[in-house]
Amino acid sequence: MALVEIAPPAFDVDIHMIYATAENFTGAPVYGRAGCYLHGDAALRNRLILLGLMASAGWDHYLNEWWHYQLFEPRRYPLLGDSASGINMMTPESIVQAAATRDTETHG
Repeated sequence: MALVEIAPPAFDVDIHMIYATAENFTGAPVYGRAGCYLHGDAALRNRLILLGLMASAGWDHYLNEWWHYQLFEPRRYPLLGDSASGINMMTPESIVQAAATRDTETHG
């Protein structure tokens, strides 16, 4: 089975593999070549399996993005807060920490 590199223009995605460069947290490349590959024949098969699983579980796929699924009529489901998970994920402290982490990753 042939490997297909995931790269423009064949795919509408440009993947920057930071871990394959010296820019990762170790300061040394993890892989010799930065690239993302898939098995050509398996990709379509896997997408169709995902589509079947998600549709049978009640999710709708977004036609223009094979990886994008959404609930039918999502407003019929209640919004869930931290109390539903048992973990305080939306405390002011956690929101501030997430924003600081995102800013550090974005701006160095």
